Amino acid sequence: MPRVRHKHHRPDRISQKTDKSAHRILHSEKSQEVFTIEKILNKCVVYGRIHYYLKWKGYDSIDNSWEAKEHLDCTDMIEEFEANLAKKKQTMAVEESQQQLENTKDNTNGAFDNGLEPEQILGATDSNGKLMFLLKWKDVEEATLIDSKVANIKCPQLVIDFYEKRISWIK
Repeated sequence: MPRVRHKHHRPDRISQKTDKSAHRILHSEKSQEVFTIEKILNKCVVYGRIHYYLKWKGYDSIDNSWEAKEHLDCTDMIEEFEANLAKKKQTMAVEESQQQLENTKDNTNGAFDNGLEPEQILGATDSNGKLMFLLKWKDVEEATLIDSKVANIKCPQLVIDFYEKRISWIK
């Protein structure tokens, strides 16, 4: 867990220059000094409170510190940081989904291409918006997730059997 540095631990050598137009400042409670935030570097939640890791304008990286959101007067920088963070998370999720899809394709093609014979469909799940079957192979202990479209083509009778066992008729 990151250590939160309190405001009184910031460096004493304070420049009186501030970026008043952008309101990227943090006032020290002990004095009238004003600290200017150059950039928000990171975010964490400690005991339910949001903290940001800040780079201070005019100071070295060693002087960076964690500050609670409620102590900051830089809503524009916070909004920009949060928007960029959301974009990064979305990009990472898309890349992870693509990687999982590639791994699934490799496993699917590999199993059928290696001459394995499907034995039974054990279950179904939604993986990244695609219907996938958990397929048990003959003489193999490990089951594999297979795209339902591939299963429909490669082992249609197993797909029919899977659905027939789970269908319930209303009288």
